[in-house]
Amino acid sequence: MYSYPPARIGGDVDDYHGEQIADPYRWLETTTDPETVSWIKAENELTDSYLAAVPARESIREQLTALWDYPRAGAGKPTAKAIAADTDVLAFLEAVLGPA
Repeated sequence: MYSYPPARIGGDVDDYHGEQIADPYRWLETTTDPETVSWIKAENELTDSYLAAVPARESIREQLTALWDYPRAGAGKPTAKAIAADTDVLAFLEAVLGPA
């Protein structure tokens, strides 16, 4: 059986129009916090160990790759022309969208 990493239960509570709503795992939203990084690493190790044991994993990967690997076409690069002779607007549009 798998042993999940413990997740601390925090005491954060929000007040929404007089209704107290607990958010005990808000601390996990700060993904750069060392405690969160450690918890995510432990979760990833657990997930990887489970997925590594799936017998059909490589077959599934090959099937998904075949489905997702197809030629793609897009609408192309957007262009813009400045209606006014305002060079600042034109320079901005060209900087963002490229030459018209």
